[in-house]
Amino acid sequence: METMAACTLTPAEMPDRVARWRDLFSHALNSRLTPGEAVITFDNTDWVKSELDELVKLERICCAHVTWSLLETPARLSLTLLAAPRALRAIIAAILPNQGPVADHGV
Repeated sequence: METMAACTLTPAEMPDRVARWRDLFSHALNSRLTPGEAVITFDNTDWVKSELDELVKLERICCAHVTWSLLETPARLSLTLLAAPRALRAIIAAILPNQGPVADHGV
């Protein structure tokens, strides 16, 4: 049975954080979602790099049950999230625009 860890953000902090992620993800080139893993790719611009660096730093504190990693090439930035499938589905549904409800058979 999968254990679900919770985000430690307060209800007052959540709307701003979610809005920042949604704004950033509106600039995504593509995303690949599988059970337990999400990879979101962006153009490597100064703003995207700065926002990703800051948000990942913050998320490593409040959502320590998720592995947050960045891969940088001269042209692209890829954010990879690794977590228990159920936890990852909840995160993706909250912060990735246009995902809607996430099916139980995948992310």
